[in-house]
Amino acid sequence: MTMWFLLFGCVHPVPYQTDTLAGGDTTTSDEATNPTWTENTTETTTEIEETTSTDTTAPVPTCDPIIAMTTDMWLEGEMFQAQITCSGEGDLNLSEITVSGVAGLQVEHTGALSWQTNLDSSGRYDLTLSVSTPGQPDQISVWPFWVAESTDADNILANPVDYTEEWGIPVVHVTVDSNISQSYTTAEVWFYGDHYDAQIKVRGAASSGYPKNSYTIRFPNTDLNANPVGMGNKDHLVLITSFDDNSYIRQKLVYDTWADMATHANEDRLTPRTFFAVVYINNAYHGLYTACDRIDNHFVEEMGLSNGGNLYKAVSHDANFYLKSNLHAGYEKTEGSPPQGWPHAFDDLDSLVYYAGSSSAETFMDDASEWISVEEFMDWFLLVHYASAGDSAGKNSYIYHDPAVLTWSDTRFRYVPWDFNHAFGQGWYTYRIGPDVYEDFANANQIFAHLQDHPQTQAALWARFHDLVENGPLNPTTLRERVDGYYQRVDLSAQRDWQHWSSQYANYWGGSNTNDHDQERAYIYDWLEQRHEWMMSYHPPSE
Repeated sequence: MTMWFLLFGCVHPVPYQTDTLAGGDTTTSDEATNPTWTENTTETTTEIEETTSTDTTAPVPTCDPIIAMTTDMWLEGEMFQAQITCSGEGDLNLSEITVSGVAGLQVEHTGALSWQTNLDSSGRYDLTLSVSTPGQPDQISVWPFWVAESTDADNILANPVDYTEEWGIPVVHVTVDSNISQSYTTAEVWFYGDHYDAQIKVRGAASSGYPKNSYTIRFPNTDLNANPVGMGNKDHLVLITSFDDNSYIRQKLVYDTWADMATHANEDRLTPRTFFAVVYINNAYHGLYTACDRIDNHFVEEMGLSNGGNLYKAVSHDANFYLKSNLHAGYEKTEGSPPQGWPHAFDDLDSLVYYAGSSSAETFMDDASEWISVEEFMDWFLLVHYASAGDSAGKNSYIYHDPAVLTWSDTRFRYVPWDFNHAFGQGWYTYRIGPDVYEDFANANQIFAHLQDHPQTQAALWARFHDLVENGPLNPTTLRERVDGYYQRVDLSAQRDWQHWSSQYANYWGGSNTNDHDQERAYIYDWLEQRHEWMMSYHPPSE
């Protein structure tokens, strides 16, 4: 039995060709309205003693025409198939219906739709269903579907201006004349049909050796218009590889969870934004990525803070707020004045590290709210604790501070999450981390130790944890539904990426993780379920 599901859209159609059903006239309308239907009734009068006449005729069943598809994701060379049908119980009148949007679309008298794609068919298509009822405005609905580029050797490469989405996921096209290295090289980029002169480089430390690299793209002349994905205008865009995460969702899951923690706390925070993206380099498929904000002064300004503040990147585990001869060891200064290498460049950070490292938990917490956003640092700990993200409890983070502002709330040090391939059941080298692993990160972060050692703060910390689990983004149902949403959108792209990179993945990682993509997808679901159960047993609500 063929299973159909309904796909609803609300976008502008691509008017390739109009087809008429069952001999009906081809019609168009500039006004798209929701379907409305007339109701025909027959009045019947029955005399029962002295009772007045009443209308007892049942409403006539209506038919709300729709296009049902088995899937909205197709590959070049496949036969697209769909069916015009009713969402109601009425009869379908095909003479009133026209379908437009695809040249060569075959329309049967039964309402069956078909179209044989070829090696030049990639792109997004919007089927426009028009219903013309005498005396009423045309009722118009739009039903999108996607045809992805084939990897066939004879494939006709898509025009990057037109090939803007692959199976509903934004496509970033990059063209370079030389190899991409860890230094910027000239590139051309296309995104949602717009062309940009750009520069691109390999980013990351360990990941720079991956067969499938992460990249930073810089737009020196015209900012990238990322409004289609809700990220405004960008002077940089980071493309995070999935080569070290064959679940394909860990990075985005952490960033989205952190953003929801900020919303749950009703606080404005520095929340990196992400979207899934398919990348083509020199017209060749390169895979599925997580695109992300670059953490810099432009990002800080977009988040509502001063772009003149100091931004420090934790690049090693020495970035732990413990006393040491070089108080800012483990940090690089990426923004702010004076710049790294100049006298006093790290004065404000050194002061925080000295205060945290030289104070008892009681002393530190007495004045902590003057130094840090305490609730924000609590949530940082709870995020990495719940996700078992051991590589991001001190290292792999950013600390922002603007010592020049006068507003009290803005003088506190703020946290920005970064780099979470080590999370949710996996270490940075793809090795497995069990759901019953306990990490308090006291050795990784002196401030985390203070939060847990101070009795009143500890009580507030675990009360905060239980609120996040019961009513917030750490709720197991919320997490599972978020993961469901990711896979509904990207699983087909993840499978395609896995097919492309799986042999190199196995060669590179060896026995660290032997799961294929389907097994890793099941693993992350199981891990999240077991993690919640273990966390609740270790941190019962009485805490």
